[in-house]
Amino acid sequence: MKKMIIIVMLLASVFSYTQTVFDRQLTVNIQKVHAVKTIAELETLFTDFSNLTTKLDKNTHWMTYYYAGFSAYQQAVLMKKQNPNTNVNTFLGLAYKYANSAKFNQENAETFVLVGLIELAILENGKVFTKNIEESIKNYLRQAELLEPKNLRVLLLKAKVAKAFPTEYQDAKIQIQSVLQEAKRKNSMKKGDIPTWGKMEIDIVLSQL
Repeated sequence: MKKMIIIVMLLASVFSYTQTVFDRQLTVNIQKVHAVKTIAELETLFTDFSNLTTKLDKNTHWMTYYYAGFSAYQQAVLMKKQNPNTNVNTFLGLAYKYANSAKFNQENAETFVLVGLIELAILENGKVFTKNIEESIKNYLRQAELLEPKNLRVLLLKAKVAKAFPTEYQDAKIQIQSVLQEAKRKNSMKKGDIPTWGKMEIDIVLSQL
């Protein structure tokens, strides 16, 4: 009996140590998000995050899918920026798959925004504006705003939706700028593992509204 208890305790200890290693690896990978500048670096980041999707507990599980989806989405964005004629359907499809897995594991403002951004990119990339996908994007924005109206990524999605559907979001630019100024005064960007990207992207979209 004692031998069995010792074995169980040993296995629990090994599992706990392994989880700690994977958690640290996730944190290190997240810290790299703000430093990547090339498609190759984003590809590496995608691989690193996707390799962790089966190795973390339920509390952090969603973030591995989230950042894998984010990395694939950013690859598509960067490729389009470098060459507007580039076909990025594969990257957007991959991003959509992982972002939806993140949302399945954790429905929050961050996952709603990422899925919404990817759907909008798919819509714009295909130039096929259908009512269903339009409503889906707007619905994700509504859900995200209800949860975190002053979240940077929520503001980014709102700015992009305002650009895509200007007649429906005429006052969006003023509202977004007001919230951003308040965020700057309070220095309210989140710390740690929670996503913090979005400020630069918002500035770019606002300049186009």
